[in-house]
Amino acid sequence: MPIFNRRSPRRGPGARFRPPGDAGGAGPRVARPAGGSLGDLEADIVPLPIPIDSQPDARPVVVLVISDHAVVGEDLLTAVAPDAESAADALAAVVRAVIGHAGDGRRRRVTVRHAVLVKPLTERLADLKASVGASHTLPGIDDAASHLRARLGLPPVPNLPMMVATWKAWGLPDLTVTRLFQAAANYAQAAPWRFIQNAQTLVAAMPGGRVWHTCVLGNGGEMFGLSLYSEKQDLDRQFEGSSLFEGEAPKGTVITLTLEPIGELPPLTAREIRGGRLPIADEKHVPYLMVTTPWAGIAPDQADDLVAVLRAVPAFASAHQALLSAATKPPRPIRWQDLTTGVELTYSGLVGRGAKVPLWPTPAVLSLGCAQGPAADPEAALTTADDVDALAQQAGAWLERFAAWCQAHRVKGSAAADSARWFVEAYLVGYVGVPLVAVTDPDLRMFLFDWFPRKVACTWRSARTLPQGLATFFAFMAEAGIVCPWAEAILADKAVFETRFKSCPGHAWWDPGVEDWRIELSQALDRLVFIPDERLGRRDRWGDTLGPDEHALRSELSRRWLLWRDEVIGEGTTAADVVRRELVHRQRAWEQARHPAFRGRTPVDVVLRERRRQGRSPKRL
Repeated sequence: MPIFNRRSPRRGPGARFRPPGDAGGAGPRVARPAGGSLGDLEADIVPLPIPIDSQPDARPVVVLVISDHAVVGEDLLTAVAPDAESAADALAAVVRAVIGHAGDGRRRRVTVRHAVLVKPLTERLADLKASVGASHTLPGIDDAASHLRARLGLPPVPNLPMMVATWKAWGLPDLTVTRLFQAAANYAQAAPWRFIQNAQTLVAAMPGGRVWHTCVLGNGGEMFGLSLYSEKQDLDRQFEGSSLFEGEAPKGTVITLTLEPIGELPPLTAREIRGGRLPIADEKHVPYLMVTTPWAGIAPDQADDLVAVLRAVPAFASAHQALLSAATKPPRPIRWQDLTTGVELTYSGLVGRGAKVPLWPTPAVLSLGCAQGPAADPEAALTTADDVDALAQQAGAWLERFAAWCQAHRVKGSAAADSARWFVEAYLVGYVGVPLVAVTDPDLRMFLFDWFPRKVACTWRSARTLPQGLATFFAFMAEAGIVCPWAEAILADKAVFETRFKSCPGHAWWDPGVEDWRIELSQALDRLVFIPDERLGRRDRWGDTLGPDEHALRSELSRRWLLWRDEVIGEGTTAADVVRRELVHRQRAWEQARHPAFRGRTPVDVVLRERRRQGRSPKRL
């Protein structure tokens, strides 16, 4: 089963934690490193899922600051609010104490595990002139935390799931807890695990824009419930045989709600549930929560997502019993929306050891995707798409300049010129209708890993020179004022290009296998937040086959989405889920605003009117 390779102890480890006085009351403790000098720092919040005798409602964590693999600062806290600002406050207090204790005024680099903390922590340490960066791997922290957990009788592995003695310890509003219990009771009664195997995972897109990779627990008959993963790679690791009690820390948030016999829960939890008269299906299926998050808590909006998914999954299972029970791969992903919660669930079949590794994992920090530099004009894609002759003339001029550049730089052979022509003339101008000055990261990925393998009938011997030829062309572009910092890494990924080229079914000929092959790239681009939301307004979605007006609007949205994405990232928001949420908000506003090219009608009205005119039914979610 995907969550644990062995059951987690419900009553906590044998050792109990008895801090001297109230946890966190003494403030940070600091020490000078053994060598006497303080170097750069690692800082993190380490959850301690153990009871505190004097505070049963605590979620204890330790803030650790490390220099040269030595603990130079620590603070025990009863809890940290589940948001980046509170986490940054906790880290800043200990880091400031450590640097103040050193007293040498030296500028230091502080490395944290989560990129979302870089900006708030930088602000809090501004007067100390500390630079803050992020790295998922913190060797000093991981080593110190491992020893600490071992002393407390915990498994010495990174990011243990936080388990608490009472529901009150999560700090959720009473109404949210009641709604969660009711949803869990309905979920237990519906028992969706009768139809859904653990490996039949679902992608849950929330109305607010967040996406959870969802695993239904219980088909194996051992652990019942539901798990939500913010990062698909964490879920994939479970199916590859890893466990949350083994290996490296999860890259993102993992929220697991299990349904347990009340007698196996911590005594305080059982008394709290009975005393509060919280709704349960029966005493064999009582909800218990475990979370692996950066600050060992669950935010109210995450709890609301859990409630919504608990409600949506049984409805999906009921509507697709035959497909799920057969465990066959659908010819195309099944997308279905629960009208009660607004959650959209996508099902693509069984996953597991045979599932493909994602082309590119979701990065901790998103980067800009449009062209930069004095000659770049990302907005040109919005104004020149219909002027094919002008685009062709511009493309020809650029290619002539490139030919002269190649001659001046003594570039031998025709590979670079051929690669540039395929990319600029055939793809950007002839297929996408975008000028070179507005080229983007996804334009290059789509050309290399989708369009060229499908459309160009050539041998691998001829195709393999394409990335290097394009690398030469992008070097010329940079000198000409169109800077594409993302191009180097994409073109260097020759293994992915070879895999995509050689695995394309039929290359230039369309057949049923091509659709599955293309979906892999679309999903990879979606993880990088390059693809707009599929929804259209509140109730509909963009079509699979598009009329002229819908095609024009969908194309415009795709380019505006990339412009919005760079704006949001340029303002300092780099976490994928937060960027996606902001872009979906902008998309909804654009869809409902009057469009000057369509006599002031909104894009939603234009699309629905065109579908009615053509006798096509609305595409409901």
